[in-house]
Amino acid sequence: MRESPPSDTAPIEASAGLHEPNLRRFPCPPLLRLAQELAAALSPGKSVRLLTPNRPTMLLELLRAQGLETQVLDLPGGDVCVHIHRPMRVDQAGH
Repeated sequence: MRESPPSDTAPIEASAGLHEPNLRRFPCPPLLRLAQELAAALSPGKSVRLLTPNRPTMLLELLRAQGLETQVLDLPGGDVCVHIHRPMRVDQAGH
């Protein structure tokens, strides 16, 4: 059984109670589709962390092209934790 991300993820953990789907068992096309669906459902200011079996380079490029912020943490054993954040729009800041 693989362990959860280590506690040193605190710098990217912007809010308590982040949803952390485990997508490590999915092959590439379904993993990309699921990750994009989860990212699309994020409200401004919200985040999600995904566990993946490796660095999803294509997914990272797609998410960044959509204006989402991403950060990747390499985990022991080759797994990866991908932090996805939808920033607040400038016109919504402070509201």
